[in-house]
Formats: sequence, structure tokens, C-alpha cells
Amino acid sequence: PPHVDDLPTALPVAESQTVQITGSYYDTASDNDTLIACWDVDTGVNQDGVGHAADDCDAFGETLVWSWDQSGTRQVVFHVVDNDGARTSRTTNITVVNQPPRPTVTTCESTSAGKTCELTVSRILDSTDDLPYLSYTWDIDASIDSNGDGDPTNDPDLVGRTVNQTWDRTGSYKVTVRVLDEDVFQPGYGTAIVEVTASQGGLIGDVVASVIGEDANIMTQILAFVLVGLLLMVTYRSLNGRSDEEKEIAPWDEKLAQVEMERNLPQMVDLQNPISENTSTTQGTPPGWTDEQWNYHRNNSPVQNLQNEMEKSADDLDI
Repeated sequence: PPHVDDLPTALPVAESQTVQITGSYYDTASDNDTLIACWDVDTGVNQDGVGHAADDCDAFGETLVWSWDQSGTRQVVFHVVDNDGARTSRTTNITVVNQPPRPTVTTCESTSAGKTCELTVSRILDSTDDLPYLSYTWDIDASIDSNGDGDPTNDPDLVGRTVNQTWDRTGSYKVTVRVLDEDVFQPGYGTAIVEVTASQGGLIGDVVASVIGEDANIMTQILAFVLVGLLLMVTYRSLNGRSDEEKEIAPWDEKLAQVEMERNLPQMVDLQNPISENTSTTQGTPPGWTDEQWNYHRNNSPVQNLQNEMEKSADDLDI
């Protein structure tokens, strides 16, 4: 049978990392050209259905170049067969070490209080077999240990590759994503800093943004419209709700307005028969007037003032 040397000891490799091993063998001069060398890289599965699981030929040639996507210890068998069917094999074990996921985090970098910020793992490096089964948990504030396990960076505040977060307070927040594959003791981490500033417009700006902003909620909008409608209704009723009685001019206001109009009209004065102070007194005080109001009006009327001026002029001409 062919002679096969022992295989060299291979160093541990990471998931998806290529390993290269070369086997050494020989036979008689007449058989060397007919020898077949191959490798079985998965001794747990009988790929060809012939013989047993450790005699498959998954790769041919004296040099094996291979990689594995799952961690664990892999047994590799090197077979050499001559033209008579004689077979010689050597075995070695290769340790495949789990490769922790390496995430790249993308965030909004800066946002304002009360506004939604999208957090996502935009890129992830791991073995092909691990990618569909990765789990993502987000710690939205790495300065607080919310689950009380002593590690402030592993709190599962949000779950998923892409999540949305809203901070109510301003500040600088360290966001950490924790990515797990089959080895839960070797998670991958990605971090980012998000600056949360005060909302634009203060309280009024927050209210407006909650109604017509990009993050507005439909229930908030409905409530706002109802409140505006009630406000308009109350305003309309307050402006148009006075009764006809309230709109009428009070009797005393009407009399004063009439008297004022009469005072502004030109007065006809009889210079031959000037009005005496007692002439109107005999007529009595008009209805709705007090004696004091009527006496003041009578003594300060344009007619009375003209009469007083004429009497003064006559006195001045009496020499």
C-alpha cells in the first residue's frame, strides 16, 4: 500500500478563515503515477454513500485549502489509494474558533428632544452560516445599568437590527448594540454617540411638531382639531351671543345723545324778547332728568351764553 507521512499540526483558525495543509506520500515506482490523494473534511457525513463517513473525497490533491463557517473541532482525513485499491490514511484535528460578529452602527448622530432617531447596524462581519441567526439588542444609554447586572452596556432596551428611539431629555447618549451568534459568551459590540439638543421652538414648537411634524400622531392631530373647533365656537358665541335687550340703547343714553345733538344745532335767538331764566323753569324738569342736570344744561346752553354776552355788552355801553 502507499506510504503516507503524518500530517502537520494545524494552528487554530477562525470561522471562514482558510486553512492550508499539505500531505506527503509515495509508493513504488510503478504505482506513483497512479496514486489518488484526497481529503475528507467532514467525517460526520458520508457524502458519497460508499463505505463509511471517513473515506469520502471532499477535496482532491496533496494540498487541502479549506474553511469552515461554524466553530468547533474538525477532523480531517487524508487518503491515498493505489491502482490496486490499497488505501492508506492519516488524520489530524483542526480547531475552528468562533468569530464574534463585528457590527458597524449608523445613527442620526444628532437629534432634538422628543424627535425619533433611527439606529441601525448598517454592516455586519461574521461567517456566512451565522448571519441569518444573529440577534441584536440595543442599550440606548450606556451610562445606566437598567437591568442591574453590573454591566451598563448590555441592557436590552430595544431589539432588532434597525430600531427607533426617542429621548425626552437633552444630553450626549452613548448607544451600544450587542450582536450574538451561536457563541453567546462572545458577543460583538458596536457603539455610537448621539447628541440630543433642545427641541426647536420650545414648548410651542413641541406642540406644533406633535401635530404637523413628521412624527405627528393621528390621535394627537384629531385632539388638536377638536380643541381648535371648540375654541372657535366659544369665540363666535362670545362675539354674537348678546341678547336684543343688551343691544338696545338705555333710555338715559338716548336722551343724552338727543340733547347733545340739539346743542350742536344753530340756535335762533329773539333779540327783542330774550329768554329769561324763569321761562324754562315753569315748564318743569324734563322726564328722565334730575333738577341738577337740567339747571346745569339750561345755564350753559348756547342761548343762555349769548344772552349773558348781550347783557354784558349793554352794561358796558351804559355811560
